[in-house]
Amino acid sequence: MIQRIQSLFLLLSSGSLGSLFINSISFADFTEPNPSVPASADGFLNIYDDKILLGVTAFVILLCFIAISLYKNRPNQIRMSWAMIASSIVLIVLASLQIQKIGALVALKMTGIGFIPIALAMIFGFLAIRYIRKDELLVRSADRLR
Repeated sequence: MIQRIQSLFLLLSSGSLGSLFINSISFADFTEPNPSVPASADGFLNIYDDKILLGVTAFVILLCFIAISLYKNRPNQIRMSWAMIASSIVLIVLASLQIQKIGALVALKMTGIGFIPIALAMIFGFLAIRYIRKDELLVRSADRLR
């Protein structure tokens, strides 16, 4: 049910994470690319440089779509949204570790905007959880009136 506000927030969350697949969005730029370090050969670090980052990003997007499809089961939808937020935190940690690992080998400047879509996805996830809970309270209050 895309017309529900929480489904729209989850769709926006998956869209913001999907923007990481655009090749120009990077986590970090390198002032002096080192050809001996494969991830820094092109001058910036994005999700294509590490298969784990790519897999976790795809997994988080999949969790968003699973949460959207669970619109009839609101408690499971909340759990799936929390799992999406937790996986987004794991994605941030993995990207930070990758930056530290490569940054020790090459000169690094932090001008990449790759963390902004992840933060937006987490914000949209929190908003979705808020509206799922409101929806659940509305259904419970309607059940009490019957």
